[in-house]
Amino acid sequence: MSCGKVIDMNSIYCDDCQPKMPYITGERCAFCGESKADCSCKKHKHNYSSIIAPFYYEGGARNALLKLKKYPVYAEGLADECVAVIEECYSDINFDLITCVPLNKRRKRLNGFNQSEILAKKIAEKTGVEYSPVLLTVFDAKSQHKLKSIFRAGNVRGIYDKIKDRSVEGKTVLLVDDIKTSGATLNECALILRLYDAEEVFAVAGAVARGKDM
Repeated sequence: MSCGKVIDMNSIYCDDCQPKMPYITGERCAFCGESKADCSCKKHKHNYSSIIAPFYYEGGARNALLKLKKYPVYAEGLADECVAVIEECYSDINFDLITCVPLNKRRKRLNGFNQSEILAKKIAEKTGVEYSPVLLTVFDAKSQHKLKSIFRAGNVRGIYDKIKDRSVEGKTVLLVDDIKTSGATLNECALILRLYDAEEVFAVAGAVARGKDM
């Protein structure tokens, strides 16, 4: 999943990559997803109740997530890692549905698929929780990764809405994204879900960027 080397079909990593994967360990900060030892977020509140991820967005995890943008097959191993942290951190939560951060039509057309959607569907398949596409983009915005963190919240403000025939009223939702950097995209999506009366929104990502890297 990391270096692309051919390995046994029942494995995710080769022997060289396994010990180098940037797992998040120890007690986690619910606000930023980093370990509390690394956290520098000052507990800024979000519209989601908590964010978790198996990895920091660096090294082998970054390689895997960049490959996921081109090759959907990489969602399989990433979903396994996400499910492991879901079972560890969200074991007492009964999710009603799993959904994902939507991709605007232009980028989805260029990519051929939404990598967050592929990851969310795999997580749903492995957890037995229903996957439902709930959100859509109503207009395009600049790519978040090209912006400084202070501009990201404003860049995504108002660009999402709920699909008309989908209901989240009274439901506990697991919101999936491939990478969490500043958290602005997840926060805006969670806001829309809450405005449409979702009971609670929790988030999971394939990786989170360290605060010092944003």
